[in-house]
Amino acid sequence: MIMVSFAILLRSDPQKDGYQFWMQKRSEKGALDQLWEFPGGKIEAQESPKDACLREVREETGYQASELQMQLFKVYPFTYPDRSVCLYPFLVWAPEFGDKPTLGEWVDVNQEGLASYKLLPANEKICQDVITYLGEQGPAWREQWQK
Repeated sequence: MIMVSFAILLRSDPQKDGYQFWMQKRSEKGALDQLWEFPGGKIEAQESPKDACLREVREETGYQASELQMQLFKVYPFTYPDRSVCLYPFLVWAPEFGDKPTLGEWVDVNQEGLASYKLLPANEKICQDVITYLGEQGPAWREQWQK
């Protein structure tokens, strides 16, 4: 099983009192090519899921997330036809995350626009869970990082 850690980068939606997801288009040979995903990658030996997430976000976006800005959401095992993964998605409140990275193709999308993007199958469930969670939390999810 491949252990993967990634960041669900969230920032305020300038159009409404909500949030945006930051995603990148995957580039690899095979069935998952050109699908949208969150910045992240394999957890290296002797690395914690949180450390892997911080490293991957820095490598892929240049953004230096703080441990105070992130929390493990849930752990998701998922099986693709050619691999099994254990996913560690972290919610990362990134209000100061500025311009899109120059490497690769990136989008920022609110929850209403999410349906128009073809996501990795594992991320479809995770996104729905995050949308439900943030909806249940109301403004409290954002306030916990603004203290």
